[in-house]
Amino acid sequence: MTAAPVYSMAKAAINNLTHALASELGPRGITANAVAPGYTRTDANASVIAAVVAFLASDEGHWVTGQTIEASGGYKL
Repeated sequence: MTAAPVYSMAKAAINNLTHALASELGPRGITANAVAPGYTRTDANASVIAAVVAFLASDEGHWVTGQTIEASGGYKL
């Protein structure tokens, strides 16, 4: 068996946990999001991932919640 079923299950769990946390914490003014980097962090893509996380943590990102945001630099296009 390949690792694909386990990876898929873990990815689905993170997506569902993100939605559940957003629903549970939203009334308290707390947002919950996940970032899917696409790659393991390297010098080549660390700034792409960091920029998304910085946006989500900023005042400008306050309206985004319950989302899984792909930050792969267009790798999957």
